[in-house]
Amino acid sequence: MKLSRLLLLAAALLPASAHALPPQEAPPGPRVALIKMPYRGARNVEERSGGPDYLEAGGLADTLRMAGWDLASMATVALTAEDEREYGEWHRLGLANGHLADMVADNARDGVLSVGLLGNCASLMGMLGGLQHGGPIGEPRRVGLIYIDAHGDFNTPETTASGFLDGMALAAVVGRCWRDETATVEGFRPLPEGRVALAGARDLDSAEAELLAGSEVSRITAGEIRARGAGAAFGPALDALAAAGAARVYLHLDLDVLDPGVARVNAFAAPGGLALADLTAAVAAIGARLPIAAAALTAYDPEVDADGAALAAALAVLRAVATAAG
Repeated sequence: MKLSRLLLLAAALLPASAHALPPQEAPPGPRVALIKMPYRGARNVEERSGGPDYLEAGGLADTLRMAGWDLASMATVALTAEDEREYGEWHRLGLANGHLADMVADNARDGVLSVGLLGNCASLMGMLGGLQHGGPIGEPRRVGLIYIDAHGDFNTPETTASGFLDGMALAAVVGRCWRDETATVEGFRPLPEGRVALAGARDLDSAEAELLAGSEVSRITAGEIRARGAGAAFGPALDALAAAGAARVYLHLDLDVLDPGVARVNAFAAPGGLALADLTAAVAAIGARLPIAAAALTAYDPEVDADGAALAAALAVLRAVATAAG
């Protein structure tokens, strides 16, 4: 009997398992880091928000893993003992934002997507500052901002009726106010207004609305998103950001952009907001046009979320971010 026939006969007599190749491990997915930022610079209330911890406990890490992401780290921004001795909630918020920026920058250099869980929108400067200096050392990156919020957050100390720092967050990062505070964040540079898009805002003070109307910030209203669909509504603004030099975007998602009938996220929720499907479609449209370099969920207040609808919405939005950024 020829050798070739003997080999074929021997192979036929082996058990089926002997023919199987060893199992191959699935390649690791893209890497993501969750960063909890509890400091909110608030006065007359607790300085730190419980929202980020509650979001983590609600299953955000598992949501990312199920979406195919590799969770590289979970970190919480904390002040040093020396920082804690500094006077003033707003000043300590600036110091905390400096630590947040360092974390975001380190992640960016390592190829890790940062997802912030922010106490409120006043941590915008830290997320942006980290992305801006998260490239090769000495080479600031050209970042655009998609700011999705029920509010404009475009007041300044001269226009605000409440003195609420959170309501000045967007104005601060484009250089209209609080320059001393933003200057404490390493790598932060005021963002050109042409590289900013504000979506879903409907609860504006009159003076704030005038400031926005005179700015170069692109606007996408909740009504436009509902009427035209997210892709058509966001298209011109995304084109404008790219034309202004934005090579990537930071996606800032204040969950109160959702209509209160969908989910009550915090005490500042306003009627006329987005459906959950509108918001997830907007995230997809943004990711299809420009790379999402970092994202954040912000302003979630578990004390207001009595039925858990806002937490469920947050998980759905995070899934959309993971898909769009992947």
